[in-house]
Amino acid sequence: MGFRSSISKPALAVTLAVQPNLLTMLSSKIIPTFLTFLVLILFSTIFYGCPNAKDAPPVEIPTSKPTSNITNDTIPLFDGQAAYSLVEKQLNFGARVPGSKAHTLCRDFLLSELRQLTDTAFLQSFTSEIYGKQIRFSNIIGSYNPKSVKRILLCAHWDSRPRSDQSTNPSDTASPCPAANDGASGVAVLLEIAHKLREKTPTLGIDIVLFDGEDYGYEHDLSNYFIGSRHFAGNLPFSKPMSAVLLDLVGDKDAEFRFEPSSYNSNPTAINKIWDIAARRGCGYFKAEQGNGVSDDHDMLIQASIPSIDIIDVNLVGHVDKNPRRKYWHTIHDTIENISPETLQCVGQCVLEYVYTF
Repeated sequence: MGFRSSISKPALAVTLAVQPNLLTMLSSKIIPTFLTFLVLILFSTIFYGCPNAKDAPPVEIPTSKPTSNITNDTIPLFDGQAAYSLVEKQLNFGARVPGSKAHTLCRDFLLSELRQLTDTAFLQSFTSEIYGKQIRFSNIIGSYNPKSVKRILLCAHWDSRPRSDQSTNPSDTASPCPAANDGASGVAVLLEIAHKLREKTPTLGIDIVLFDGEDYGYEHDLSNYFIGSRHFAGNLPFSKPMSAVLLDLVGDKDAEFRFEPSSYNSNPTAINKIWDIAARRGCGYFKAEQGNGVSDDHDMLIQASIPSIDIIDVNLVGHVDKNPRRKYWHTIHDTIENISPETLQCVGQCVLEYVYTF
């Protein structure tokens, strides 16, 4: 955004009526002085009058130059590179498939992080029988101001899909997804948000919830997706949130975030505000237009009457996007190479402002 500032001054008209008998009273010193003053006035009128707008140069107002393209305000600066490193840390454990060693190790790491960064952090663990197996799931919860009635919820899923059923190579379909974007990206953004909230905590209640078991089900078996969010929605540990923001698939280099229809129906205030924040901050990943609908963890929250939105790069789902690089959803190619610190920074900064101005 730029602006033009122009300064105009009204032209000065000077009429001098000199009577003959007055001229005889003027000394030789006064006349030159007055004539000099008159010339200066006319000179000023010519050069500083109101110019033609098309030709007027912009006036440079002396102000300090910004050091970055982030709005100069009181919102803490989100660190996209730190979030990127948090994606890498999760991937280093391996695929976080429920019931696996990598799942346990990553769970302990995430809980430890939230214990350091929030007022209270704990596991919401439960066991479910899925496809004939008893599986232990754990939602990881970190909260600020747990006694506050006015609350908002920030969430993502932290598990990895047990199978890469969208891989084009049949030999890859039994392998678990690395889940760099479909899982780790949203978690990384929330952990970095938690760092900023620790430095400057708002007065409202904030719950950061990392859902387990979002991606466990076979394709089209929605009853075995969203396992953690379904359990959370039926067992709220604190007062019901006034607004919930879900982050899913939020790290791609060429991400495009559009209005998810059920999100807009549930919580248009949050959608409009976050997309407006993105527009003001010059975050072009957010497109102010309707996108495709998608089933996700936010549906479980909406069913529990929690106004909820899903910030999701929805064209990755089902390989709708025409870019060959972006056809990695539910495959072994959901790796760190697709993730961008700039995208993470953009999403994190917009969500941070939403929280601080709620």
